[in-house]
Amino acid sequence: MIHVLVLKEQGSLLELVDPRLGSDYNKEEVTAMINVAPLCTKANAAARPAMSSVVSMLDKARLLLRH
Repeated sequence: MIHVLVLKEQGSLLELVDPRLGSDYNKEEVTAMINVAPLCTKANAAARPAMSSVVSMLDKARLLLRH
């Protein structure tokens, strides 16, 4: 998790993407997913969002990307 925070500060989140994908992915969608992921990996399960909330966050990010 600390590695992710360092990459975020450096503006290098896309380094987390599996290199086997090459450039075959949407950078904005991946960035949105990476930004939501830490919420889903909290040690305390009660602090994690419900899956419906995660889906909602990702849907909102996707809609924002369209405009």
